Amino acid sequence: MNENITTPGTLLIGIIFNLTNNATAIVSFNNGSAVNGTTTLIQQWNAITIVCLVTTLSGILGNGMLLYVFARERSLITPFNVYLINLLLLNFVSVLIQYPMDFISYLYDGAWLLGELACDAYLYAAWPLQTIVGTGYEFACDVAVNRVWAMVHPISYRNKHSIKTALLACAAVWIGIHAIFSPMVIHDRLYYRPPVKTAGCSVVTDKQIGYCAVLEYFIWQGQLIMTIAVPIIFFARRSHRRSRYGNRMAAAVAPLQPAIIDVRDMQAREEKLQAIQGAPMAGNPSPNGLASGSIEVVSIPHQADTSNNNATDMAAGKQKQGRGSSKGLLLLVLLTISANICWSPSNFYFTWILYQPIDNPVFYFVQYTLFAVQTTIDSIMITLAFPNLRAALKRFWTCQAPLPA
Repeated sequence: MNENITTPGTLLIGIIFNLTNNATAIVSFNNGSAVNGTTTLIQQWNAITIVCLVTTLSGILGNGMLLYVFARERSLITPFNVYLINLLLLNFVSVLIQYPMDFISYLYDGAWLLGELACDAYLYAAWPLQTIVGTGYEFACDVAVNRVWAMVHPISYRNKHSIKTALLACAAVWIGIHAIFSPMVIHDRLYYRPPVKTAGCSVVTDKQIGYCAVLEYFIWQGQLIMTIAVPIIFFARRSHRRSRYGNRMAAAVAPLQPAIIDVRDMQAREEKLQAIQGAPMAGNPSPNGLASGSIEVVSIPHQADTSNNNATDMAAGKQKQGRGSSKGLLLLVLLTISANICWSPSNFYFTWILYQPIDNPVFYFVQYTLFAVQTTIDSIMITLAFPNLRAALKRFWTCQAPLPA
């Protein structure tokens, strides 16, 4: 097996360019050169380099602009939006580190010209950081689980979910992924990585094949959690709606129950009230024209037990603020669809090559392109799902003052 197997979501540094040059769908041309030791490297612009360049520019612009709008509009800082800010920040940092280095490397036929420290930063972005962003862990463990919590246990969500809770959840994902993925990168750096000038910048996965197989399992789990969350939220929301509707209908059509009213007590209270107000008694007429001392039997509506309904409505009212629940579900659906389209080919590809090499440069180019554009799609989907964010963007572009917090 080739020792230069790449990490999930990154190019096969050192060997992939030779594969992509064989793809009939890619047309390249030479323009300029660089010197790496005694070898003169020729710039080769092709589809891979263009994808890297476009991803870098669009990812920095899209994610960076939304991060600035969130910082500018303090009214947008809510517990749920903390997860969105964290996702945008991860995309921004990943694009800022990884794809410019990809662009430089592929521009010079896969050679690594940036040195060992830059390679360390690149592999950090390619493994721990890109795993949080590009395999669904950040989204699945924060956004998807948050929506499940809000729909399945709305009272608990209202009482316990806060900005502090959201920050702790984001920090837990960061720490957990780094604890799982960083040891492999560090071990490779200390014992297995060949000089980057001759072999390029990549993790030698052949030396840690068992560990890499375990990591691939974790990579698939994030996408699986995110996908399962959608039907769970849908059925929980449908169940709550039916429960609220049933309770309200029961209260509306409840049968009348008899109640006994002692008119003597009513007459005594009436006399006391008139005495306090100084009004004449006028023969002490009985209320409702009934004889003094009589007893009336009347029917009053039965009050249905709506404690569960009231509790649910309180939670629903909290979620309705800013239409957070429906917009959060819309965002979950949009990003789940886009993530499965963009991530599945890449996850399948890098899981398969752990056991058997795949010499299919066109498929590699397609899965890499889909994976790369996800960092830009995230910012677009978030903008489409939240009208308040679109309004804030409009104020930003038209140089209007932000809304007060």
